[in-house]
Amino acid sequence: MEAGGQSPWAARILTALGHDVVVANPSKVRLIAEATLKNDTVDATTLARLVRADRTLLAPIERWS
Repeated sequence: MEAGGQSPWAARILTALGHDVVVANPSKVRLIAEATLKNDTVDATTLARLVRADRTLLAPIERWS
């Protein structure tokens, strides 16, 4: 998920449910920061594809608690 106001509590809930959560820093992910088409569906698809390839491409934020 992208970092934002909701990401700390959402990440805690999803982690408690057994999911592997990666909080991405959208300003450091060029495919999102420089995209001309901006919407949640496109951003979520981009994040999902990047995390499948290599989670470090998302510039993950480790301390979201």
